[in-house]
Amino acid sequence: MMIIAAGRISTHMWESESGKKNYSTDVTVSEISFGESKKMGQGDNDVPDDMPF
Repeated sequence: MMIIAAGRISTHMWESESGKKNYSTDVTVSEISFGESKKMGQGDNDVPDDMPF
């Protein structure tokens, strides 16, 4: 199965009371699609033609 997700990634840094730096990464998905994937080895390219990259 293939899953295609579109959205954004944001990172945040904050400092605790003891002075330690903490980091978090948030992934916000705005669109998601599920589909069948080609079996490996079939065709020249395993990435669908309509992929944005």
